[in-house]
Amino acid sequence: LRSLQADTQSDDLLREAEQRGINFNTLLDDIIVSARKALVLAKEDSVPLPDFTEDFYQKIWPFVVHGHLHCTKGSLRSLASLKRTGDAKLAYNKGKLMVLAPIGLEELVVDYDYDASILHFGTTGNLLANVTSNSVTLAIEISLSVTGCKLKLSEAKIDDFGPIKVNLTGLYPLDTFSSVIAEKAADSLHGTIKEAAEKNLQKNLQKIIEKVPCHLPGLKDA
Repeated sequence: LRSLQADTQSDDLLREAEQRGINFNTLLDDIIVSARKALVLAKEDSVPLPDFTEDFYQKIWPFVVHGHLHCTKGSLRSLASLKRTGDAKLAYNKGKLMVLAPIGLEELVVDYDYDASILHFGTTGNLLANVTSNSVTLAIEISLSVTGCKLKLSEAKIDDFGPIKVNLTGLYPLDTFSSVIAEKAADSLHGTIKEAAEKNLQKNLQKIIEKVPCHLPGLKDA
C-alpha cells in the first residue's frame, strides 16, 4: 500500500511540476554552494595523484631516439570549482523519480614534479596541466514515503572530459622534445584525472545531498 501511495505521489508531483513549471535550479544551487564550502573545509579541493612513468620516442633523422619521463608528487586541484551549467529538471529515470542537472568544474589543474631524459641528457622541472572542458551529469533520487521525502545521490558521472593542455618548465636542454613529452603526459593523465575527479565528487556530494532538506511542493522532509 505504501508503495502504491508513493508511486501515486510521484506521479502527482511530476505532473504538478510540469504544469507549474517548478524550478529546481535553486535546490541544485544550494547543493553546489554547500559542496564548495565542504570541499574547502575538508581540504578536499585538492587530492593527490599517483606517480607515473612513460617512455616516449622522437624521430631525429635518420634515428629514432628513446626518452623517459617520470612524474611524482602529483595533485589535482580546484575540485571546489563546481557550477551548474544548465537547468535542473524533475524526471523519471529507470523507474525512479529524479532531479537531473548538468554541472561542471570551472577549472581542473594538475601539478607534478618531473624528470625527463634522452640518451645522456636529463632535466627536471614542473608539469602543469589544465583540463580544457568537462561536463558532469548529476542525478539525485527522490525517495517518497507517507512521512515525506529524502534526497540521495544516484549518480555523478563525468560525461565529457576535454583535451588536457600541458605546460612544462625547466625542459632545457630537451626543449626540442617538448611536444612529444607533453602529448605523452596528456595521454597518460587523461584517465587518472577523470577517475580522481569523479571519485571525489561522488564521495562528497553523497554526504552533502543527504543533509539537504527536501523542499518540494506539497511534501515535508522525512
